[in-house]
Amino acid sequence: MTIYTGVADANGDFTVPFSSSYTGGEKITVTAEVSGATKSIELFAPSSVIGGDSALQFSGSLVNFPDNCGNITISKMKNIKAYAFTIFELATGITVNSDVITIAANAFRFNDAPPIKHVRLLANTLTSIGSYAFYGMTECTELIIAAATSIGTQAFFNMNKVQNLVLPEGLLTLADGVFYAWTGLKKASFPSTLTSIGSNCCYNWSGCVEIIMKSTTPPTIAYDTFYELNAACVIKVPADSVAAYQAAPNWSAFASYIQAI
Repeated sequence: MTIYTGVADANGDFTVPFSSSYTGGEKITVTAEVSGATKSIELFAPSSVIGGDSALQFSGSLVNFPDNCGNITISKMKNIKAYAFTIFELATGITVNSDVITIAANAFRFNDAPPIKHVRLLANTLTSIGSYAFYGMTECTELIIAAATSIGTQAFFNMNKVQNLVLPEGLLTLADGVFYAWTGLKKASFPSTLTSIGSNCCYNWSGCVEIIMKSTTPPTIAYDTFYELNAACVIKVPADSVAAYQAAPNWSAFASYIQAI
């Protein structure tokens, strides 16, 4: 089995020079050095699989992997660790299927606007999405979240091309800045189970025309949760809860936006 070696730069980035004879499942060694200390890790590159029963699948080519990996499909992994997929900065889509329970902070964080067009979190076992988990995907146009109970700080920061957001029943908390600067968003729907929405969570929803809040009890919000919300936006709430929303702390600033579903 061929062993491919990559040396990480000062930022922790590295490129592995795969040969034209690469067949998948071969060993990669990555070495990084900081202040004279050296650390190496070993991992096995994925096999060239499309479809089937694999835990990690790629729709694209494995030439110069991971540059041409295409859509990433993840199944069976119980917990996706911090920074686990940050090398896939040129992926075009992410799908998380069955069995995944947690997605840790920074798991898919990219700082350089990757070409990812969709994030589909389809695992109904998913409970938590960590802070900055999908940070900076400015080319993304589709976000699907099938299940979650909590979503961390700036988890979906600046996905400014997504136009529709539907959050799942069972979701309890949204941390600060989760959907920060979603300027392209048109409509959003929040579940009946939601209890709190953090500071700047929905900052600069300047294009949003409709927000549906299904909870009969107004979730707690900060004074700036909906800072710079489109002045023409309508906030629809259960008919019996209109007065409660209009009087609730920080919701009262949007009393004129609020109407019955």
